[in-house]
Amino acid sequence: MFSISHEVPVQMLEESREFNDYDYALVHIFEKCQDYYDFYKESIRLGRKVILDNSAYELGKPFDVELYREYIDMLQPTEFILPDYRDDAQRNLQAINLWNIENPDLKGLTIGVVHGKNYREFCQNYRDISPIVDKIAFSVEGWFRDDAVFRGISYELSRVTILKRMVSDGVIDESRKHHILGALSPTEYSRIAEFKWIESADTSNPVLHGLLGEKYEGEAGLKYKSLMKMDEIMHNRHSEKRVELARYNIKWFRDNLRGQNIIRLPIYNENTSISTEVYDEVGAPHYRQQPIETIELMRRIYGDVATAQWCEITAFKYRMRIGHKPTTTMENDLKKEKWYLEKSSELKENLV
Repeated sequence: MFSISHEVPVQMLEESREFNDYDYALVHIFEKCQDYYDFYKESIRLGRKVILDNSAYELGKPFDVELYREYIDMLQPTEFILPDYRDDAQRNLQAINLWNIENPDLKGLTIGVVHGKNYREFCQNYRDISPIVDKIAFSVEGWFRDDAVFRGISYELSRVTILKRMVSDGVIDESRKHHILGALSPTEYSRIAEFKWIESADTSNPVLHGLLGEKYEGEAGLKYKSLMKMDEIMHNRHSEKRVELARYNIKWFRDNLRGQNIIRLPIYNENTSISTEVYDEVGAPHYRQQPIETIELMRRIYGDVATAQWCEITAFKYRMRIGHKPTTTMENDLKKEKWYLEKSSELKENLV
């Protein structure tokens, strides 16, 4: 079984060593929080494995290369992710080659992330970077969603399906060490577990959703994935109820991966109420002026694919405006984001 680390807010750092198999750090947080850096420095002293991420997912581009080099030299992590560029195989390969030329003496194993704008480029980038890195990582590319729709599968299965295809095509070198970046759903890793060549993975999904008041339930855990990123609430002081819910989700996540009955192994106190109810404008009467609801009318006119994409884009709109519109609350925007993401997932399920 591969090892897993869950990114957590500063508030949960100390206890994270109790449930994380190793420690996973986001380099751009070092500049904002000395305690965050000190925690990972202490992990190194304790002999724990530490993977340092270049924060490309959080920042939309790799962290400043010069500063990244300095932090690697100071922290001396066990492994670190090289600068990478989503959907851009050529630039990704160039960045790795340049890094190796300019930093031949840095300590720590290097992790190269595979990128490309389609399956062919993705596979070629894997072959190109494999000889020049110590470990290979798989993120989520923009074309994964289109590939899932084309194949009539749910989005959460897209990465697993692509990896299976790479194995079948003889692309994957199973003698190499590999890493999974992030999770598309709470259950994705239970499917990835069949790949014995995966050594490690990281995901903030159970922690993030717990801190947002979302409890993993049923067989799927969640029906949507928030567009919020962990670093956006990294420094917040979260209530004990939300932290407890994050702990429950972590337990659910890991028990699901192991195939255990999560209902028999609860941490979350069922008597603890976590209310996230706010006025739901999504289902308000002004959307029901026609004989059928507006969203259903959109389905019939534009189809499930287009409506699902519209719902996802609308969720993004609410995520981007959160806390900035004076006539609504942050909680209300979060609830709208959730509703539209769940509706998008529901529509995509119809395509399967």
